[in-house]
Amino acid sequence: MKTKNLLKLSAVSFGLLLASGVMALDHGSMVGVGEPLYPLRNGAAPGAAVEATMDFKLVTIGEKTWVYTNLNGMVIAETAWGSQLRYWPGGTENWLSGRVNGTQETYGTVENLPSVPQTITFMQEQANAFFETMDYSYDKTIKNSLDPTDTEKPVLIEATNVNFTGVALTLKLAATDNSGQYFYHIIDEEKGIEEISFFDNFVITGLLPDTEYNLTVTAIDFSGNESDPKTVQLGETELVSITSGIAKDIYFELSSTSNSVTVFCKPVADGAVFSDAYIKIAHIEGDLSNGAEIKTLTNEWAGVPSYTYTISNLDFFGEGEIIQLDLGYLFGPITNPPSEQWEWDALFGAYVIDNTFITEGEFAGSPIFHIMAGDPTSAPKVKETASSIEKRGEEIIISTNNGVASAGLYTLNGLLVSSLSGVNVIGTSSLNKGIYILKVTDTEGNQDVFKVVID
Repeated sequence: MKTKNLLKLSAVSFGLLLASGVMALDHGSMVGVGEPLYPLRNGAAPGAAVEATMDFKLVTIGEKTWVYTNLNGMVIAETAWGSQLRYWPGGTENWLSGRVNGTQETYGTVENLPSVPQTITFMQEQANAFFETMDYSYDKTIKNSLDPTDTEKPVLIEATNVNFTGVALTLKLAATDNSGQYFYHIIDEEKGIEEISFFDNFVITGLLPDTEYNLTVTAIDFSGNESDPKTVQLGETELVSITSGIAKDIYFELSSTSNSVTVFCKPVADGAVFSDAYIKIAHIEGDLSNGAEIKTLTNEWAGVPSYTYTISNLDFFGEGEIIQLDLGYLFGPITNPPSEQWEWDALFGAYVIDNTFITEGEFAGSPIFHIMAGDPTSAPKVKETASSIEKRGEEIIISTNNGVASAGLYTLNGLLVSSLSGVNVIGTSSLNKGIYILKVTDTEGNQDVFKVVID
C-alpha cells in the first residue's frame, strides 16, 4: 500500500508556547489541496485515471477529530452522494453527516481514530459511483502539514455574535493568513464548549437559556501559528420559541401540547408538491440523527401541495422542554418510480436533509427550536385549496374557488401587519421591503399559505 505523507517536518521541537507567552492549542492537523480522486480502491493501488480532485482539512483535539471535504469540479447537488473518512488497515468507515446544501462540501466529526499514526483515505459516493483518494499518513498528535518556514500568524479580523437565541449562537467569523489555509478554534472552557469551524458562519447549539458565556475565538493555520484571540460575550437571554418560518424551500408552522407536536409544511414555490417528507425531533442536547423520525408522505409519488402531521405520545419530552426539529423533504411529482436500487439512490440524492435552521427573515440562521406545550388549539388545520395570489403594483389580489373569508399578512416572526375580511385585496404601500407570509381562509374554512416578497 503506497502512502502519501503530507508531513513536512516533525513537530517534536515546534514548542508549546506562542510568542506572546499564551499556551498554544495542543492539537493535530492536516490539510490537502487539489488531491486526486481515483475510482474506489479499497486498499489497492490506484488503477485508473484521476476522476476529480478534493480539498480536505482535519483537526484533532484529544479524541475528537473535525473533518471537512470539498470536491473540485464535481457537481454533487441533486444526486446521491456522501463522504467518508476511512482509516486503514481494515478500511473503517466514518460517514461525514453534514452537507452544505447545493455545494460540494461535507463536514463532520469522528471520535474513533486510534492513537497511533494511521493511514487514512477519503471516499466519495456520487450516484452509484465511488471514488477514493490515495493514502495519507495521519498522526493526530502533530501538525502533519507543518511548514517550517511559515512563522506568520493568521489575523483574526472578526468574531461577532450574529444571533443568540438562548440555546444557539450564530457566529460571523473572518480571518486572513499567508498560507490561505486555516480554521477557527472556539472555546469556553468553564462551560465545557470547544468547537472547530472551517466556515466563516458557524452555529453552536446545545447552549442553555439564562446562562452567560465567554467564548474565545482564535484562527489557526496548519503550521500551528495562532492569531491573537477575540472574545465573544453572551449575556442571559430568553429562548425564542420558533412556531413558524421558512427553512430552505418550505414554509412551516409548529404547535404542541405537553406530549405531541403538530407540523404543517408547504413548499415556498408556487406549484411545487411533496413526494415524501420526514420529521425528526430531539432534545436540544440530543442527536437529531437518533431522533424520532416519521415518514409523513411515503409513496405519495404523485405529490401533495402541503401536509399536516401530528406526532403523539411523546412522553419522553414534556411541558416546557426545548426540542429541535429537522424537516426533510423531497419534491415531486415522480411519474415513473425507479425499479433498480441505484436509481432509488440517485432519486433520493435530491432529498433535502438536515433542514434544521431558519433561512430567511429576522431569525435567519437560528435553529428550529420549540418549547413544548404551546396552545393546542393553535394547531394549523390546513386543507388543499385552489387559492392563488397575484401582485399588481402595490396590491395583492387573492383568488379562491369559494370566496375569501379572511386573510392576514405576517412578518416571518409572526407579527400581523395587515388583514382583511370579506374582500380579496391587500394593500402593500405602507409595508417595508422584505419577505412576508400571507395566510388565506376561504368561506369553507380551508386555509392556504403563501410567501410574499415586497420589493
